[in-house]
This record gives sequence, C-alpha cells and structure tokens, in this order.
Amino acid sequence: MKNKKVVALVLCLLLCVLPLTGCKKSPIQGDWADSAGNIYSFTSDMTFTINTGDEILFGGTFEVDEEAGTVTFTVDVPMGEAVQMTAKYDTSVKKTLTLTSVTDGSVSTLTRY
Repeated sequence: MKNKKVVALVLCLLLCVLPLTGCKKSPIQGDWADSAGNIYSFTSDMTFTINTGDEILFGGTFEVDEEAGTVTFTVDVPMGEAVQMTAKYDTSVKKTLTLTSVTDGSVSTLTRY
C-alpha cells in the first residue's frame, strides 16, 4: 500500500513540474513588425516566417541562447542550402526587439505587432 502512495506522489509531482520546465516562452516569441511593414512571426515550436502581407518571404527555425543573449536563425532557401545567421537580441525596451548581427553589426529594430 505504501509503494502505491509513493508512486502516486511521484507521478503527481512529475505531472505538475514537467510542464513548467518545458514550456518556457522564448523572449522573442510572438509577432513583430519592421518599419517596412513586414511581419516576423516566431512560434513556440521554434519556427519563424517573415511575411510581407501578400506572401511569405522567408521561413525557417530559430534557437535562442538566453545566457548569451543570442538567437540563431536557420533560413530555408528554396533550391539551395539553408543559411544560418546569429544576432544579439535585446528586449529591454518595452514592445521592441532589437537584433544586432554578430557578423557585420547591422541592426534591425522590430515592434510588437
């Protein structure tokens, strides 16, 4: 009888704790817009699209390293190899996402859509 209680307690703890550890929202998750009106959508399954409103320009996956403050994009290129880009990200300004390329220092500023 005691073993059944221990098993039940462990299962209950796992069911309560595991969803909390695996469901942390990415700091860039959501929809963002640039000054040209393009919409950047970062989803919980770590995929993204860049949409002009009429069509999807690009898509791919992203990986956030919160400790380093970087995001790495893997862009799907039609009829070619995927391209990887890494940027420092900053979300300290309310409703603003600033991406700074680690390669050339170019900056993109997006606002929450």
